[in-house]
Amino acid sequence: MERIRLRAYAKINLTLDVIGKYPNGYHQVEMIMQQIHLFDDVLIRWFDEDCDESDHFHKIVGCGESPDGVHKVEENRLSENVKIKVNTNKFYIPNDRRNLAYQAAEAIFKRAYNKGLLNASFTGTLKIDIKKRIPVAAGLAGGSSNGAAVLHGLNKLWNLKMSLKELCEIGAELGSDVPFCLMNQAKANTMLGKSIVHDKMATAAAFATGTGTDLKPIKPFIGFVLLSKPSISVPTAEVYGGLKLDEIHNRPDNRKMIEAIEKRDMAEIGKNAVNVLEEYTLNNYSSVRKTKEKMKEVCPESIVTMSGSGPTIVGIANRMSALKDGYLVMKSINVETYKTRTMV
Repeated sequence: MERIRLRAYAKINLTLDVIGKYPNGYHQVEMIMQQIHLFDDVLIRWFDEDCDESDHFHKIVGCGESPDGVHKVEENRLSENVKIKVNTNKFYIPNDRRNLAYQAAEAIFKRAYNKGLLNASFTGTLKIDIKKRIPVAAGLAGGSSNGAAVLHGLNKLWNLKMSLKELCEIGAELGSDVPFCLMNQAKANTMLGKSIVHDKMATAAAFATGTGTDLKPIKPFIGFVLLSKPSISVPTAEVYGGLKLDEIHNRPDNRKMIEAIEKRDMAEIGKNAVNVLEEYTLNNYSSVRKTKEKMKEVCPESIVTMSGSGPTIVGIANRMSALKDGYLVMKSINVETYKTRTMV
């Protein structure tokens, strides 16, 4: 049995602009994404033979337990000879093909098979255990990060020797946040090997264009972060669908934002920490609007914005003391409230 345990990090948006819409319906975006020190643990194990030792599998970090104590594990196959089992510590997260970690395993297996890196006789059982810490459906790329970890992990365990660029190509087919998650995990998970860790695309921050998958590494923002997620989910498709491009008047200047991050100019960062999706989400989800208003009130020295399409509200500051008191207040309002730092 071979194994690898990876940290799958969350991301926040320091800016998010939508500048157009492609004929295929996807939106053209420009945004700055930043990795933060909030992560899920992803344990990937590969058994060279058909493995049915489910008892051992269930016991890993208490994963997969539902409120009634019943373990939730789905068993499927990537091929006739390769089984896959995905397990999480959240009973409401699907463990089948709806899970991005499962989809990632399918995608890299298919790519490897088509390239002749794996053959039809390749046999074994793949087990993926995910210990969730990142809030689900929060605009923090938790699912995308899990998928990215599986791509990295199987690239290592199966000795596929795919480059970070190729992994990002696979990731882009799974979701727009997956390539950035691959890049930031490459920077932070040193066990992935020198060729991945020292790749020029390995980074904790990036400027994204196109559909969000064209990425340019930039200098990361060095600071502290307060996250507060209301107990709701906001469908990304709904937010983008409700966006009226011709009515967006306040947009971030990403060039100035990148310069401000390099200079650690908090005043200029504050001016450009704009997410154009906020207007729709805040107008249609009162709990998100109230969360932002409260955070601005209790963290007056921080910069407050929204990550992704929501519902998580983010406060950023260059001192943890600027967020400390606000954390206690926000935690009393939203259970899923966290204080952390950015990754560099």
